[in-house]
Amino acid sequence: MRSKILIVDNDEDVLNSLREHLTNEGYYVKTEKDPFTALKLIKTGGFFIVMVDINLDGMNGIEFLKRIKNYIVTTQVIMLSKKRRLNYLIDSIEAGADDYLVKPIEEMSVVKNIVDVANEKLNRWRSLNFDQN
Repeated sequence: MRSKILIVDNDEDVLNSLREHLTNEGYYVKTEKDPFTALKLIKTGGFFIVMVDINLDGMNGIEFLKRIKNYIVTTQVIMLSKKRRLNYLIDSIEAGADDYLVKPIEEMSVVKNIVDVANEKLNRWRSLNFDQN
């Protein structure tokens, strides 16, 4: 089963590029610029893979990541950033990010591989049929 993907970024070109590529790979993709609307979509829309820019308008991407993980800890979150800063990577991983990509993304095959791994992980977890207690 392919998980639904939500991409949250300020940059319309990034949103369009990622949406087009991942849709062509067979994923259902929704994009959103507003982090508060995106959080509502995560809570109600069944998005378990989220790609999020570290620098959002109105909310820091790390804070956004923490809110996602507080709501559904198994959500696979892939952080996006234009800056190659080690502290951004470390802060993201410490907050629960599952991966980190630097923009501009030149190799879309890397995006596909990262999303496929996240999707496979979610499917494996679903197949375990955990007890609710």
